[in-house]
Amino acid sequence: GAGKWYRPLRPDCPYGAAAETNIVYGGDRAGPWGYRGGSVFLDPAAPEAERFKVIYLARAPVAELADFIAAHPESVSPWPPRAERAWVVAGAVSPDGRRWTRRPAPLLVHFSDTQHIAYYDAERQRYVAYLSTWTLGRRSVGRAEGAAFGPLAAPETVLWPGADVGASDTWYGHARTSYPGAPEYHLLFPHRWHLAAD
Repeated sequence: GAGKWYRPLRPDCPYGAAAETNIVYGGDRAGPWGYRGGSVFLDPAAPEAERFKVIYLARAPVAELADFIAAHPESVSPWPPRAERAWVVAGAVSPDGRRWTRRPAPLLVHFSDTQHIAYYDAERQRYVAYLSTWTLGRRSVGRAEGAAFGPLAAPETVLWPGADVGASDTWYGHARTSYPGAPEYHLLFPHRWHLAAD
């Protein structure tokens, strides 16, 4: 009925001893790189088989990324990998939000540990993602974009903690929407984290 939600258990993504769960992506479906901090969006420009999309953080062996890095240097963050494994922003597509196909290559070689926000900008006909970046060691908000749900340009920092916020404050989270009835106006709702007090 109206106002009631239910979460059917399915065998798509078993977890621990549970053969059926309400998990629709992650685990083995996300592949050997893992899955963290995903965000799903509906793509109005995609074919029916790819109308749902998810972006998330994963970690891949640097050796597996060599071809991607060579072919897409614009998709590599200015903060290079410091170990044998690199953080990447990965993606997957689905026709219904339940059956997912993982993209074999990352969208970016970049570390962004907070909620990733992505959408299709119909006005500009571009895929856009808001991700964490760092300015002078403090968490900031960056914006990445691309013409396809494939390699994105490395994020450009668009909001950073300036001199008008506390010395330990940082911008955390990147909620974003368009203004109702005016899709050319974009609203960003980051929150300020007071690290010294929290």
